[in-house]
Amino acid sequence: DPPDQGYLVTLTSAGPPLAIYGRSEDGYPEGALYINGAVRPVDLAFRTSYEYAGGAFLEDLRRAAPGLWLALPLLLLLWAPGRLALELAGLGGGIALLRAWDWSARQALAVGLSLALVPLALLWSTALRLHWNRGSVMGAALLLSLGLVGLIVRRRRRFERLPLPDRIDLALLGLLALGLGFRLAMVRDLDVPAWVDPVHHAVIARLIVEGGGYPVSYAPYVAAGAANYHPGFHALLAGLHWLSGLELSRAMLLLGQVLNALIIPAVYLLAAGLTHDRPAGLFAALIAGFMTVMPTYYTSWGRYTQLTGLLVLPAGAALLGRLLQGRVFRPAALPGAPAQGAEVSKPGALRLAVLSAVAGGGLLLIHYRVLGFLALLMLAVFISELLRSLDKLPLWVSLSRALVWVGAALALGVLVSLPWWRGLFNTLLRPIVELGASQPEPLALDWGYLLPAYGKAALWLALAGLAIAILRARWFGPALALWVGLLFMSANQGVVSLPLAGQINKTSVEIMLFMPIAVLGGYALSVALRALERLTPARLRPLGVPLIGLGMLYVCWLGIRQLMPVLNPTTLLFRQPDRPALAWVAENIPPDQTVLINPFLWGYGAYAGRDGGYWITPLAGVKTMPPNLLYGMGSKPDFARVNRISQAALDLAGDPPALRQMMIQEGVQYLFAGRRGGAFSPRLLANSGLFEMLYAQDGVWVFKVR
Repeated sequence: DPPDQGYLVTLTSAGPPLAIYGRSEDGYPEGALYINGAVRPVDLAFRTSYEYAGGAFLEDLRRAAPGLWLALPLLLLLWAPGRLALELAGLGGGIALLRAWDWSARQALAVGLSLALVPLALLWSTALRLHWNRGSVMGAALLLSLGLVGLIVRRRRRFERLPLPDRIDLALLGLLALGLGFRLAMVRDLDVPAWVDPVHHAVIARLIVEGGGYPVSYAPYVAAGAANYHPGFHALLAGLHWLSGLELSRAMLLLGQVLNALIIPAVYLLAAGLTHDRPAGLFAALIAGFMTVMPTYYTSWGRYTQLTGLLVLPAGAALLGRLLQGRVFRPAALPGAPAQGAEVSKPGALRLAVLSAVAGGGLLLIHYRVLGFLALLMLAVFISELLRSLDKLPLWVSLSRALVWVGAALALGVLVSLPWWRGLFNTLLRPIVELGASQPEPLALDWGYLLPAYGKAALWLALAGLAIAILRARWFGPALALWVGLLFMSANQGVVSLPLAGQINKTSVEIMLFMPIAVLGGYALSVALRALERLTPARLRPLGVPLIGLGMLYVCWLGIRQLMPVLNPTTLLFRQPDRPALAWVAENIPPDQTVLINPFLWGYGAYAGRDGGYWITPLAGVKTMPPNLLYGMGSKPDFARVNRISQAALDLAGDPPALRQMMIQEGVQYLFAGRRGGAFSPRLLANSGLFEMLYAQDGVWVFKVR
């Protein structure tokens, strides 16, 4: 039916009375509820939905056309810095290093390095007290573009050619385009990202934009004396805001979905590097992009920091693997090392160590937990390769060489991230030492993170891939199994206490298992298709490539149908009518005031906002109660005060006189009730005569204590 059409739904009873569910508020002023013919200021509980059909797809294409220019700032931010770093590594005879990777792997490496370089650049500019603004960022982007073009032209004039895209690369580009398209369609109805994490991401990015660098504290928005929450993603968000001019929440929504789609080439890089099998990398990308529910479901949580780290992890593994290949193990079975590659020269090894340090240092700023994932992956690969090479190289030689080159990369990694270590020690390392090991968690898996969509099929493929790898003596299979085991042990499963126990939690491990699952599953598909090709008559083999392509498209179609509606509606706090209300707050409430919003107990003993009022701080610049979750990094008295007020607001929401008295005692004058609704009753507040209604539009209210 056409938009803006009204509907009349009539419920009648021929016998006992009907019991209907709703709330005693008129939060949906567009409609009216009649009971026995009399209109009531209440709402029936209902939910609307729609099928995403061809018409909606064409409408999205039409609406997206004016925004295609945003591809330029995204490329400048997410690809160009890393591509420039690779070009610099290829100078002076280092081009052989780049030839170790195919075209798609180089692009994934460029993305991973870019995601690491941008936070590091902002770290050092902050340490040197150099402040960024939109003009300086645009100037830096122009210089970056000119430098990159100049190096590429120079290389081609010297006839230093790199592998060009082939059909596997083109297929991967197609997967990336499809993956990005449906991920953008997923959020077509969202005005801001979902759930509570994006609020403090936006606050940190706002502080970066306001100060031109990393903030030294979260004041004035949060009472926290230090600002050491991993800020790598926020540097990228601020960069996109400067380059594009998009408002922070909309820039985050776009950036988050682009990063989610970029998991496709990242998984390709990891799988192709570990298996030395490019078709396995392509199928692994298909599994991670269209079959497993993770990382697509990250959108429901706004889990952008871990997602960004997982994009850097394959680049770090590829660089470290190429560094160790030849320097430690002559048989190449490491991620990023060619199957029949020559030994890396000492100058080349130094360049790889520098690039590895950049990836590791950037990953430290993006998410220290994912840096732990990378360390455990390399440990698992090293142990597997060491066992495989015992009869070819003395044990002490392997260990000593590894210690030298990995130690060099670690030292350089500490050096490139040096300004961050003081705060990291105070907020992370010292508490770990003081608290010691935490209580073990149950060993049981939460299968809800693995089985939805086509996760069960992906899991069976992974088990088949592991079995095939073991039968064929391919050591990457046991290495991945060992990696998963080390991850769970580090997640404090009560099996063994590793140094990262308590910092790598079980949930963070479960929601990244799609990576080893995809690698093993992609390998199983590659082996199966090669076996099928050998059994196929020669005259029918030319049909293999188009049939495989059609099969992949069909899997993409099935996966998109399953993953498009995966967003959890309970995590959508913001509603469209909240946007003009927040603009009103920005214009009419002084920034030194605090606004009470609908709270709920989020977890870890902390409270968060449950409606659009939670976005007041990043979008309107006014403090809220409860504030964003960064308040958990403040002092214990401040943390206790926020919790006390939030719980009191919940307890007194139905008692306007007591609520008013509590607000006066705590120095809070304003109250915001968003469209989504919560504990506060605008009807009770308005009828009490104790609160002045300042704003009431489209189911959103702002009150001031009389």
